[in-house]
Amino acid sequence: MASKSNPRRVPMSHALAAMLWTVLLFTACGPSEPAPVLHLPERAGAAPGGDEISREIRNLELRAREEWIYTEISQGNVPTWIRQLRPVEVRGEVGGRRHRVTFWVTPDYLAVGSEGDYLLIPLSAQTAQRIADLVRCSLPTPRMVDAIWASLLGSWSPATSLMSSLLRRWLSARERSPCTDGITPPAK
Repeated sequence: MASKSNPRRVPMSHALAAMLWTVLLFTACGPSEPAPVLHLPERAGAAPGGDEISREIRNLELRAREEWIYTEISQGNVPTWIRQLRPVEVRGEVGGRRHRVTFWVTPDYLAVGSEGDYLLIPLSAQTAQRIADLVRCSLPTPRMVDAIWASLLGSWSPATSLMSSLLRRWLSARERSPCTDGITPPAK
């Protein structure tokens, strides 16, 4: 977001996307290097799953809920698949020279819980930044969010409906957690 010394304001759609697209890593990996992963402890076997987390945070105020979620994430209570970052490539021209930049993103919105019992978690910008700092990542810029969506659309087969998948995830998260109130699925 813009600081007090910079009156430029970020459009709300990009600010919301920055809050929801949790963490990004500005690391360029070569083809022979392994993809980066989130720097978190291993998930404890007794850590709560998504259903239990949903019950625990259901009636908490925003600050308490986000602190609870931050603690779970800092203890490694995230599914394995969210730790495996995916590349997004951006190409462009600067000063007459072509450039290619690769940055790494989580494969979905941030999730807490186990492999089969997880909860997708939208967060405030402040908590999202705390988590990004924790895992040594950064939040996306509006241009990065656009590149993420463009890469997502290009990676889905024609037989798969992106909107159906996103809508199912959104409805599932909304059904399981009051922290999604007021968030609507992306427009087609």
